[in-house]
Order: sequence, then C-alpha cells, then structure tokens
Amino acid sequence: MPIFLRAASRIFRSRSVRLWMPCAEILSRMGSISPVITRVCAEAPKSLTAKRVFTPAEARQTTSIRLALRLSAAGIQASVTMPDSLAICTLALIVLTSGYSLIGFHDPNFREKHLFSVREILVEKQYHRLFTSALLHADWSHLLLNMVSLFLFGRGIEWLLGVKQFLLIYLAAVLGGSVLSLWIHRHHEYKAYGASGGVCGLIFSYVLLFPGGTIVLFPLPLLVPAWLYAILFFVGSVLALRRQADHIGHDAHLGGAIIGLWTTAALLPDAVRMHPKLFLTISALSLLLFVYLVKNPLFLPLSSFFPLASRRADKSEPTISARSETVELDAILEKISRRGIESLSPAEKALLNSASEKYRRRSEAREPKSKLII
Repeated sequence: MPIFLRAASRIFRSRSVRLWMPCAEILSRMGSISPVITRVCAEAPKSLTAKRVFTPAEARQTTSIRLALRLSAAGIQASVTMPDSLAICTLALIVLTSGYSLIGFHDPNFREKHLFSVREILVEKQYHRLFTSALLHADWSHLLLNMVSLFLFGRGIEWLLGVKQFLLIYLAAVLGGSVLSLWIHRHHEYKAYGASGGVCGLIFSYVLLFPGGTIVLFPLPLLVPAWLYAILFFVGSVLALRRQADHIGHDAHLGGAIIGLWTTAALLPDAVRMHPKLFLTISALSLLLFVYLVKNPLFLPLSSFFPLASRRADKSEPTISARSETVELDAILEKISRRGIESLSPAEKALLNSASEKYRRRSEAREPKSKLII
C-alpha cells in the first residue's frame, strides 16, 4: 500500500484539473484513458480512489469537463478542481475596466460619452455604449465589488474553457444586459453604468458548470450553494424591481445572467444534460421575471400578473378604461377644477395617483449604478 501511494504521488503531482473516480470504475469503464493510470489502479485495492490528471492544454483540447460530466451521468463520482494559477485575460479585463473607471471618476465628460444612455443609443446610434458602459463605475466601492466578483468567477471559467469562450460568455452577458435595459427603458430617460451584467453572466455560467460549488457572499464570510444563490438572485431581483428604492439596474443583472447561462449551455450542452432540472428552473424563473418586466417596465404595482384575472377584476367596478389615458386624465383634472379633488371616486383617485407616480419616475434623470453585491 505505501508503495502504491508513493508511486501515485509521483505520477499525479501536477497543477492541473484533477478528475477523481473509483479504481473499479476506471477499470470497467475508462480502462483506455492511460496505461500508467490503469496499471496503478489494477495493483491497488478497488476501494481506493485514483486520480486522473489533465494539464491545462489537455483539459481544453480533450474537454475534460465534458468527460467529468459524462462520468457523473454514467454513475461515476467525478469532480473537477482548479489550480492556483492566474488567468491572464481575466486580469487584463480587470485592468482595462479599472483604468476606464478611474478616468471616469475624474472626467465627467468622458463618463458621459461612454455610459449607457437610451437616447444616445437609439437616436444618435452610438451602439458602442452597449459595451463601454460596462467599463465605467460610480465609485471605488462599486468598482471593487464588481472586480472582485469578476476575478473570483472569471478566473476559473477562463482556465477551464479557454480565453475565447470566456470572453464570449462575458461579452454576450454584457450585451444581453444592455439590450434588455434598452428595450425595457426605450421610452424613458435612462442612464446606467457598471460591469454587473457581465459579472452576473459569469456567475450563472459558474452555477451551471459547478452547481455543487459554493459562492461567497462578499464581504460577509458566508458560503451558499451555487444553485441556491441563483434562486435567491431571482427572488431578490423581483423584490428590488417592485421597490426600485436602491437605484440599481436589476434589469441588466437579469439580462446578463440569463445570456451568460444560455451561452454556456450552447458552448457546453453536456452541462445541461447533467443538470437539466437546474437549467430549466433558472430559465423558467427568468422568463417569468421577463414577462413581469414587459407588463410593467416602470415597476409599478400590478393589479394582477395575468391579464385575464385583471380583466375580471375591472368588470366589478365602472371605469372609463375604454378611453385613452390622456383623455381620462384630462377629464379627471377638469372635474377637480370644477368640483374639487373630494369629488373624485376611489377609482379616479387611484388612476390619478398611478399616473402621477409614472410621470414622476419618467421625469427623473436617474443614473443607477447597476451594483452587484455578492
């Protein structure tokens, strides 16, 4: 036994992805992966666990993550761990974002030229803002939170999938968050900045690849399972969208998270086959939240989530819903000028309050930070 352990330690000593599995399973299912590994396993008791080592280049060329997923699907307990190595592309992205943000801290004109602005994108056709807004941040705390998150999640994804696929996931998530914000706020004066859309995409990519992993709720020393974090993220987004008291661009979070998840699924379909319930659950929740955003882009309270139920409720009391909102408001204002506000019915008061709140929010020139706290 000691001889086997010493031989195994010499053979397997490497900073790389490590795939663990029972020796008996290696012999019966994966006997051809390596003659050396097979020989060592054959000499060891079947109760022991052997270790298959992949170098970084081999991990990307032979897609060891797919191998781990397929082994797990076949009943072999397999896991993937990452080395303590730097990810050059992730670090370069952090340096670029920090440099852009630092310039924006001291130059308001530079920030205005690159932040997300609905009017500038739709009217002036400045489409570069869909991406450059992710390079700007509101302050040092905003920048620090996003860059720490980018390093924690991006480093592992880049190492495992490679630079090209890592950049594809990140940029697709940034674009997805920006496009969703653009569509939701296409009729509003809306500005935003921050890398949270791309960071959320990396987080949900991590959730799909490593659902059994844990995520740190920075800066709190708390660990939560990756799948639980995904559920909490959606619940928190729904509650925050209804409040809108924090001036955070949660719609960009949602768009980035979903596009990051789906891009990873397209690049690595074996991950979906391995965890179909997780993928379908997150996708279903995202679609429900998307429907909410479509029905209520200004995040005002809804009388009912489903249109049929809403129509039935409207029939229970007489309203003037057949006319346009402008005509309704003109009639209400005229009634106030002639008889006073006390003459309004409860339905008319509710309509007046709703319209007042909506126009107030439209008139506010908000610049949400799109800050992600994890």
